[in-house]
Amino acid sequence: VVGPGVEISHSAAIKRALDQYVQSNAEKPITGFRIRVFYDNGPQARVRSESIEKALQSQLSVAVYRSFESPNYKVSVGDFRSKDEALRIYNALKSTYPTAYIIKETINYPR
Repeated sequence: VVGPGVEISHSAAIKRALDQYVQSNAEKPITGFRIRVFYDNGPQARVRSESIEKALQSQLSVAVYRSFESPNYKVSVGDFRSKDEALRIYNALKSTYPTAYIIKETINYPR
């Protein structure tokens, strides 16, 4: 346990090695969770997906992804390594997006 007034420092070599490790792993795909808040192929799906994406980007401090996989437009939120992490955001979103659900997906390496 570190008490008040105690400072922990490490060498520049350790910092560089850690930064290099994080950078090299950022390129590797990892399995995690996202929250799918929108999934539709209706006539207004593209416009609605854009609107939802913009609204979520202004509300949340996590990544928002909009994609098109013919014929569906999708909007997903987050790069969560555990379902528990995703549940915290899901619980905040479910009143606004009642059809939202958590999906297992390849995610970007958390930074």
